[in-house]
Amino acid sequence: EALKLGQKVQVKVLEVDKQRKRIALSIKQTLAPAQTAAPKSSRPHTSQKSSTHAPQDLSNLPVGDALALLKQKFGK
Repeated sequence: EALKLGQKVQVKVLEVDKQRKRIALSIKQTLAPAQTAAPKSSRPHTSQKSSTHAPQDLSNLPVGDALALLKQKFGK
């Protein structure tokens, strides 16, 4: 979501740092929960096939092997 120069918005002040002359602001915390929630999909919810299995750590594999496993898993 982009803002325009001069646009008026409501914000919540999260922090005031006098030493650094900065303030932390949040627009999201001023919005109602319905506005910040992700839009609901029209598709019915389906459970994942492997929800009971721990995700496989691919960080130690060579890139080519990791990509091959992901391609096999997701079929793309």
